[in-house]
Amino acid sequence: MKKILFILIIGFAFIYSANAQSDGYVVNANKNSYSANYPATIWSFDYSMGFAVGDFRDFIDETSFRGFYMDGRGLISEKISIGGAFGWNIYDQDYARATYDFEGGAITGQKWNYFLQMPLFINAHYYFIHHGAVQPRIGLSTGGYYTEYEVQMGSFSLVDRSWRFGLTPEVELYFPFGMSGWGLNIRGRYNIIFYDNNNIDALQNITLDVGFSLAM
Repeated sequence: MKKILFILIIGFAFIYSANAQSDGYVVNANKNSYSANYPATIWSFDYSMGFAVGDFRDFIDETSFRGFYMDGRGLISEKISIGGAFGWNIYDQDYARATYDFEGGAITGQKWNYFLQMPLFINAHYYFIHHGAVQPRIGLSTGGYYTEYEVQMGSFSLVDRSWRFGLTPEVELYFPFGMSGWGLNIRGRYNIIFYDNNNIDALQNITLDVGFSLAM
C-alpha cells in the first residue's frame, strides 16, 4: 500500500506542476477578456475491457470485462501534457475437469486461472487539435504493474504476487459535448509487462477503454 500511495503522489505531482506552468488560456488584449486556447487539465474515467495476446493468451484466452482506468493530466504546452494514471483489469478462466501434467507428476481436477494487472503510471500525451467534433491523441505511459497470478487445480494452488515494469503506448479519440468541458473518451492501450515467469514471457494485452473526460 505504501508503494501505491508513493507512486500516486508522484503521478499527481506531475499534474500539479504542469497546471502551475500553464493556465490554458491566452489573453485577448483588444477585448480585455480571456478566450480558451487549450485546457489546463484533463481528467478521464473509463470502463476497461482487456484482450490477451501472445504467451498470455495461452494462459487465459477469454476477454476481461472487469476493468477500470483513470488518469489526470496537465498541459505544459498546447500539444503536450504530462500526468499520472491508475487502473486494473481482471482476467479469469475456468477449465473442464481433466488430468493436467506438470514437472514431477500430474493432477486431476477442474482448473481455474486468474490474473490481475494494476498499473500505476506516469504518462505523456500529444494533442493534434483541441477543436472539432473528433480530437485524436497519442500517448505513452510507463511505470509499475502490480500483478497477481493464480492457478487452482482442486485443492492445489499456485500463487505469484509481484511488481513489474511496463510500457503502454496508446491512441485515443475525444468527442467533446459542446462547450461543457465534458466529452466521450475512447482509448486503445497496448500493455507490455516485462513478466518472465510461469511460462509467460513479456506479458502482453490490449485494453479498450470507454468513458468520460473533463477538460478544465
